[in-house]
Amino acid sequence: MDKNEEFVKKWNKKRKLGKKNYIYKSTAVGTLILLILLIMKDFAVHTITFSIPELGNLIFKNIFISIILSGFASIQAWEWQERKYKKLRGEK
Repeated sequence: MDKNEEFVKKWNKKRKLGKKNYIYKSTAVGTLILLILLIMKDFAVHTITFSIPELGNLIFKNIFISIILSGFASIQAWEWQERKYKKLRGEK
């Protein structure tokens, strides 16, 4: 089986679960990864110690940024995969 056939088979399984399900799951995973990276970046860049309110503010800001970026990336990923799927299937 070539890569295109494999892609069509895998994407067909994912798309049967629905767009919302795909976006929710990939947003959750992306948010977790981005959140970890942003928090690590903040502790690497800022050498000062944070107070509890500052730390809470920092984490809230990072969660917000992570959710927004992951959500947009998830929506875009769905659209890219759908275009590729339809192109390979000969649909428009």
